Amino acid sequence: MVQILRGISYYFKPSKIRKSGPYLIPIFLGVLFKFNALLLFILPITAIKSISEGTLSSRVAKIFNYFYIPKPNDESLFLFFLTIILLALVTFFIIRDFKNFFIWKIKNKIYLNQRSNNKLSKRKYYDLKSKLNRVDRLIKINENIIFCSILIILIILYDFQIALITLAGGLIYYKIIVNQNLKSNLNNLSPLDKRDRNNKIL
Repeated sequence: MVQILRGISYYFKPSKIRKSGPYLIPIFLGVLFKFNALLLFILPITAIKSISEGTLSSRVAKIFNYFYIPKPNDESLFLFFLTIILLALVTFFIIRDFKNFFIWKIKNKIYLNQRSNNKLSKRKYYDLKSKLNRVDRLIKINENIIFCSILIILIILYDFQIALITLAGGLIYYKIIVNQNLKSNLNNLSPLDKRDRNNKIL
């Protein structure tokens, strides 16, 4: 747990925040993308339940009342859920495309900085490949941390026991991701780096 907190605090250092500036937008979009995907999973289930019962479910009604949003009429439930699902679906693809665009901008900048005389040496090629993979990994890890943190807070507010189970599952997931990243880092080493590493060991 201490290691996780240290890892999170590392990203809040002023120098790290300045360097992470270009990554903030794709990370933010990645979190929105995950919530949008979750919404697309929940909405059809809620729609089927509400339409079959002929009235808005009590949990959804509480959300509407909490935010002072006018509830749809029982007669217009089908049209209401259909509109919401279509909007969520369109938003899903828009967020995905915007996220991919900003990731491409980051990678393209790295590529242009690495490139010289329209040629890449073998070592530079593997170094570039490693940096581009690091971009994907950094964005994915950070958006997962933020998404899970928000989700855990929402679950704690809803049910504390479910939150404990989710937190335990999250810690297991974190350990798995850390092990996968270690293996990925070793696999992404260039043959030259691997040879240097083996020579140092010997």
